[in-house]
Amino acid sequence: MFEVLVKIERWLPLARAVARRCERAGEPFDDLVQVACFALVKAIDRYDPALGSAFSSYAVPTIAGELRRHFRDHGWAVRPPRGLQELTLRVERAATELTTQLDRAPTVRELAVATDSNDDEILDALQAHSRRDTLSLQASPGGAAGAISPAGHPRQHRRRLLPG
Repeated sequence: MFEVLVKIERWLPLARAVARRCERAGEPFDDLVQVACFALVKAIDRYDPALGSAFSSYAVPTIAGELRRHFRDHGWAVRPPRGLQELTLRVERAATELTTQLDRAPTVRELAVATDSNDDEILDALQAHSRRDTLSLQASPGGAAGAISPAGHPRQHRRRLLPG
């Protein structure tokens, strides 16, 4: 048992580093560290040095996978079907990449091509993204132009992704 505690203490900085890499707006960092530490314990328990790979090569994907599961399972105020959640995450990544490449917000059609989806699926994913976080009932409707949405994106940027 003492050996396991020593290993956990030795590899805690790795768990924190992976958690920091996965940090997102709206998710407390301490929660991510807790998930990463849980995954670290799992990795220590399951690691087989006889396979010849370094522990960190095994632990990093294990920790990152556990963090992804955490975001998938706990990161939605209203939970859409898993396929829609995954498409929403692909659309977010594609929107970030296309915005950088095009120097403007991408259109629905451009997002559909980038994610190998159709326009209706993209619209569903954008709608699911907008329902990802809840707002307080005391919050002003719509917020100020240029304000940050609950998901950490500028409101005007999010509106430009919608057709119209």
